[in-house]
Amino acid sequence: MLESSLPSALAKVRPRLDDSMNAPDPASVQLALWAAENLRWSAIQTLPETKHALVMKDTDAERGKRNCYRGTVVEIHADRSTGTLLHIGGLRTPGGQVARFFAVGSTGELVQGSPAHFCGIVTGVYSYDNTAGGTTHAAHLVGMFDLPENRQ
Repeated sequence: MLESSLPSALAKVRPRLDDSMNAPDPASVQLALWAAENLRWSAIQTLPETKHALVMKDTDAERGKRNCYRGTVVEIHADRSTGTLLHIGGLRTPGGQVARFFAVGSTGELVQGSPAHFCGIVTGVYSYDNTAGGTTHAAHLVGMFDLPENRQ
């Protein structure tokens, strides 16, 4: 069980976070389940910030930092398989950067094709088979969308 504060939870889970292929790593799932009950927008904002290129260059050095993306939701769906509601999906920036996410809190009216701003905790690089027959490499985050109800 993780602690209730973000720094304590990260200290426990960070050593087990890992990059993954076609499925999120178990430690990211654990962090997402913790976040569904405990994470607040204000806590995300207290983390040191990183950039997409740094995450892709040296994931281990960037795990546990904050990264934010503005772009288009390319996929989003509700997952209740753990007994806790998580929204799982992806976002693409106008520059072609891709982020995969576990979103907690409100997702409002966001659907595939919606413009969105997402901030979260970097957990690793999530690689997955894409529809063009290749592999997409994305930053993986646990966080929330920048919506008024998540800022309360």
